[in-house]
Amino acid sequence: MIIPINKSNDTFIDFAWRLSQRGETASYPRLASYEAVEAVFEKLSLKDTAEMIIMEEDEHLQVLCVYFWIEADRYLQTTLFLVSEGADYRLVADSMVNFLKDRFATYTLYLGFPLDNQWAHSYFVKRSDLQYLDYNTVMQWKHSEAYPYPDQQGIERVTEINFEEYAPFHDRFALEEGIYWTSERLVKALDRFVIFCLRREGKILASLFGIYKSLNPEIFGIYVDPSEADLAIEDRLLRTFLAFVSHQSPKMECLYYFLEGDRDENAARIARLESLGFRWKEDYFLAVLDPERPC
Repeated sequence: MIIPINKSNDTFIDFAWRLSQRGETASYPRLASYEAVEAVFEKLSLKDTAEMIIMEEDEHLQVLCVYFWIEADRYLQTTLFLVSEGADYRLVADSMVNFLKDRFATYTLYLGFPLDNQWAHSYFVKRSDLQYLDYNTVMQWKHSEAYPYPDQQGIERVTEINFEEYAPFHDRFALEEGIYWTSERLVKALDRFVIFCLRREGKILASLFGIYKSLNPEIFGIYVDPSEADLAIEDRLLRTFLAFVSHQSPKMECLYYFLEGDRDENAARIARLESLGFRWKEDYFLAVLDPERPC
């Protein structure tokens, strides 16, 4: 039986922290500390579009799921999806996921897990309503002092003033990739995002966008015109973002960069990023469930 929970307690927090510490049982995004787990539950009481549900058997917690939704986009994403080690994964996951699909019948569901969580991977890859599995490599970067800016010739920040000019370049890539952050959504969140682009002779050749107002800034994407497939361009944008973040967010813990594909596919890019101070953190996958397909 699915039980909606309105208020957290130590049992839920301890359960979430225990399972989040191991890739084999964690969900994504990973929670790095007990305090981070507490923060997830604290935010539940502040949002009307986020909830927690659980399943118990003989008063033992079997599954805990925290999720949020965006009604206008018919979008639902799990923040936590944790199954106890002794539970029948397929049975309890079916109950949880089908509950969400019944309640949010017209929504696309997004559920993330470390690739080490083979119970989750084996389960979702066999679901008949699976739209696709998206594999990513997570790189992280930490700094102890302000990072120097590289050569800024041709690099400019995209703001409300020049966003309309930038938008077609962004959507060339974002729409093809099917990512959430199209220009239409991105322009409404410029208070949280920073975008840098590189021009040559007035033409936009490349861009980078990411969140910087956070203890854990993220790089969401780097787009380079195929006619200018030059790694030096990408490196200049990366170094510009690192310098900007290190100056604007001096209290940040670490920065994350998500690469499409797993660790083996990204071996060359990982080596190049390591030269800039990045380190590999883990691989994860995102299961996307189609509301039009039967369970």
